[in-house]
Amino acid sequence: LPISSMNDPLEWALRLVLAMALVIHSILDVTDPCHGGKSYLLQVEDSLPRWFLPAIGILRAVAAVELFSDNPHAVLGALAYSSTVWCGAMYFHVRRKHHPAAPVPAGLFVFLVAALTTMRVNLLVALLGTMACAVLAVVLGFIFVMPPQPSPRDAALLPRGS
Repeated sequence: LPISSMNDPLEWALRLVLAMALVIHSILDVTDPCHGGKSYLLQVEDSLPRWFLPAIGILRAVAAVELFSDNPHAVLGALAYSSTVWCGAMYFHVRRKHHPAAPVPAGLFVFLVAALTTMRVNLLVALLGTMACAVLAVVLGFIFVMPPQPSPRDAALLPRGS
């Protein structure tokens, strides 16, 4: 299956948008142990290991650089990582029972990655790749993301003896 190493201005601009998002999130992830800002906004509350966000941030930085590699396979790998990490972000919000709209921003990045993959390879590979990345993200989410503890209000709704 041929992978295009495109010089299309639109594809390049979309990769630039994706790379900028990866870099911004990388900085927030790597520095989170120092300020706790991203953990606070995401309501992490001990649901992830302390090392998780910095590790994800380092990999996001690598992916941002690889998006502009001369090797089309490296670009495809960076796109796959981006799809997985943003599918994982969507699943994080679902697993933590955040507001139903919380996964939407991450979903927009999943769509952006799918569009870029379509431009580089084809629609079928983009759809199958996004599905595979989503499955991987959910599996990793089951491993790393702890569900929220039931609140006293939730316990009051359970029938007696449960």
